Amino acid sequence: MSFPFKVLWFLAAAHLLLGLLAVLLGIADVVTHVQADPGGGFEVSLLAAPIWCGIPFVVAGGLGLAVSPYKPNVQEQTRQHWICCMINSVLFGPVMFIVAMVDLFLEVQTSSILDRDISFEIGFIIISVLEIWCALGSVTIYCMYKAPRQVKEPKEGEFRLSPFSLVARHCTVCSAYCNRRRYPGKNSWVTDDDTEVVITSSGAGHHGNESGVQPIPEDASPEEKELFLVARRLEEENVRLQKQLKVNVLKEKVKKLQQNNRALSHKLNKVHDGDSASVMIKEEEIRMKLKEAQTSKDVNEIKKAITEFQDAKLEDFSEDLPAAQKQLKVLELKAALDKAISNRQLSKIGTVLAEIKKRGLQDIMANEVARANKMLILIKQMDKLRQEVLNIKQSTIAEIRSYKNASEPVHKVMTATFLLLGENEKDIKEWSALKTLVGKSGKDGLKQRVEHCDVAKIPVAMATKVQEMLVPFRLEEVRDHSAGAAAFFLWANGMADEVLEGAAQEATA
Repeated sequence: MSFPFKVLWFLAAAHLLLGLLAVLLGIADVVTHVQADPGGGFEVSLLAAPIWCGIPFVVAGGLGLAVSPYKPNVQEQTRQHWICCMINSVLFGPVMFIVAMVDLFLEVQTSSILDRDISFEIGFIIISVLEIWCALGSVTIYCMYKAPRQVKEPKEGEFRLSPFSLVARHCTVCSAYCNRRRYPGKNSWVTDDDTEVVITSSGAGHHGNESGVQPIPEDASPEEKELFLVARRLEEENVRLQKQLKVNVLKEKVKKLQQNNRALSHKLNKVHDGDSASVMIKEEEIRMKLKEAQTSKDVNEIKKAITEFQDAKLEDFSEDLPAAQKQLKVLELKAALDKAISNRQLSKIGTVLAEIKKRGLQDIMANEVARANKMLILIKQMDKLRQEVLNIKQSTIAEIRSYKNASEPVHKVMTATFLLLGENEKDIKEWSALKTLVGKSGKDGLKQRVEHCDVAKIPVAMATKVQEMLVPFRLEEVRDHSAGAAAFFLWANGMADEVLEGAAQEATA
């Protein structure tokens, strides 16, 4: 929250008014008593107390009204005003109250009932009480709010507090907490918002952490404070990662330099031992082939490069051999996975995926692993649909065959089914031809043919045609006409989807 200048100015005006009243009433009281009793020296001195107590009230009011956020010395002004208000609240206000009470007591003791005039005493008591409250109110403002500063754009990460405001903010409740978190050997501590507070000769400065995130403003809402903390943590994590990245880059450079140094030392030793230039050139060719094999897609080329390097019994300075062997294994696993997916071999796909995980190649083969997992789901779904067809009772199939003229949904579903099983479209246009195929038994029976249907042998064009043929119908519509045809509807749709998905994956592989 912003500093309440208007409240401070109101209290300062009250200070000024009460001070002037105290001085004027004090002068009037002294004059009255001197005229009535010229020899009452002690009583006159006592009655003069409101005058010299009212002067600090006037000073405090003037200092408070002079405080302005547009003045460069606003911190010095607030410091002086705070000190004056503190003195008024603990010294001059209570002194004036005590003097007025003593004067009232003496007036009551020495005067008769008719001669008593206690209006001045009552006025001084009221003024002193109001003055104490105004002084305490001004002090409380400085305890509750950050000390004001000149209105201008602050430097990034800088929040200045005057020393008395810092003491007021961390008095009683927070002093023990701050002392526990004080930095050893430093004139600073960490506040409850994790911001370092450094006391300086000109005030106290909030200095943010090294990440450059600004300190949390005191007037921020809980949501804003949470966002500030999240931003600070992210910035610190970013700094940490950048430092770690620099370390890793330096380590890689050092490793590369060490490898080059070993290679140069090896070549110098070869020259020193008197090896011929042809031998050294041959060795360098073998090393270059092994290095190129790390990015090659030709399995035979990689195998040949590895074999030549191992047969030559060369020292692997740059760790090219493990990299080439890794590339070879990736290509072999990729080929095995492609073959298993093409053949819809569920167990083989699982075996290859397990091998990829075992060797820690999931990141390198992320696309292949995702494709295989998607195909696993399709194959499992098809196995389930195939099993549902196999569980159809023979009486249900007989019911389909018994239709004299099948409805359009049933006719289309059975046509799509036999197209996937390899029948020629022109041979099954009529329902009578379909009835004949449905009625066959043995190895030519419908359920047997579905069980042994090989999805790899189904052309993509046929799968597309089947999908287009079945698009106009919904499962509920087909089931209303025939429960048996509904099972074939699901199976035909699933087979077409699997064929098209496999073709799409092969195209992007």
